[in-house]
Amino acid sequence: MSQCKSREFQLGGRYGLNGRTHIISYGNGGYYNWHTDDGVYGLSINGKDIAMTPVFTMSYTLVKDESLIKGGSQLFMHEGKCYEYPLKNNFLCIFPSRLHHACSEVVCAPDMPWDKNLFNIQIWTCQDDRY
Repeated sequence: MSQCKSREFQLGGRYGLNGRTHIISYGNGGYYNWHTDDGVYGLSINGKDIAMTPVFTMSYTLVKDESLIKGGSQLFMHEGKCYEYPLKNNFLCIFPSRLHHACSEVVCAPDMPWDKNLFNIQIWTCQDDRY
């Protein structure tokens, strides 16, 4: 199983346009496997070198109609126990970036319009590792 499956839309690659933002859309079959947010490296959209360690992750969920989607829960693993936060529109979750987390597989009509997908925006507060 790959790290992330989202056929419809992903903006800015894994670390987004400015190195601290990630926007993704989950359609039918979309998920994000278990991981931690442990580093942001590479070049920014302005061509500046980025080397940052995320400290906190802010995950914001948007969905037009929750009744059209099954799954899409935010999952967290702490001290061997899994915690599940079911899909809910306008939901903000802030957690330590080193906490293992995932998004469960989304099940919806394969032909559901793109704008009705589950959208998730992650923003990281980071320490700059270059200094």
